[in-house]
Amino acid sequence: MRIILLSLLSGLLWSATPGTLLAQPSAATSELSATTNALEQEFIAKFDGGPEALRTYLNTVPLPAGFQLTEGQPSEIFVSFVVDANGKVGQVRGLQPVPGNPWPRRKELWAAAVRHISAMPAWTPAQHKGKAVAATYTVPVRFVGSILPASHAYAYAEQMPVFPYPDGVQTYIGRNIRYPASALRNRTQGVVLAYYEVAENGLVDNIRIIQSVSREIDAEVKNAIQNKLPTYQPAQHQGKPVRVFFVIPIDFAIK
Repeated sequence: MRIILLSLLSGLLWSATPGTLLAQPSAATSELSATTNALEQEFIAKFDGGPEALRTYLNTVPLPAGFQLTEGQPSEIFVSFVVDANGKVGQVRGLQPVPGNPWPRRKELWAAAVRHISAMPAWTPAQHKGKAVAATYTVPVRFVGSILPASHAYAYAEQMPVFPYPDGVQTYIGRNIRYPASALRNRTQGVVLAYYEVAENGLVDNIRIIQSVSREIDAEVKNAIQNKLPTYQPAQHQGKPVRVFFVIPIDFAIK
């Protein structure tokens, strides 16, 4: 059995292969192709207006015509999309709900979130070794009128959070995750997507599983992030510490 940490970058799942969606489940015997420890600033695609403008865009999704949110109705959807080597947004998809968690099940909301992301203006594409490359983002979007407070976390910052161990967060998490025994017995496999934020003081919080494999695997991933990640050196933006979110894909595979 193997647990593979795929590429990590605040909200960004980056691959050296243009257009590759690393969030997709992989075959149990597949090998991890070229990826990078993508915390280097070079690999970040840039939204027109910067991370502040992107945060505003993600927090102001218009509701479908005639649709009203009711009290207690969830109003946040995670959406994945690709910024291609020309900066164009495409391959937009809403993530499936995590079993047992509240989620806006009305198709109108899901379609509205996908339309909003699809309508994004062109980005400045990510760079790798001096060449523009495709990059995949997974981001939370919230509707106007949501009962949820607007998110204060940036998708990226001028200076990204710094993990305190030289091997990097991917290796660190990989060493602290165990394949649950029940999942091994049942040969449960797949890719978990976990969301977390690094706060202005460097602490990790607001951890959520946004793409599920099984309850026991989801719980193992959440426990590793919540209880075993050390404090980061916080992100800096315009000379101030800021909150940044990350989405990390973890592939549970039995060989």
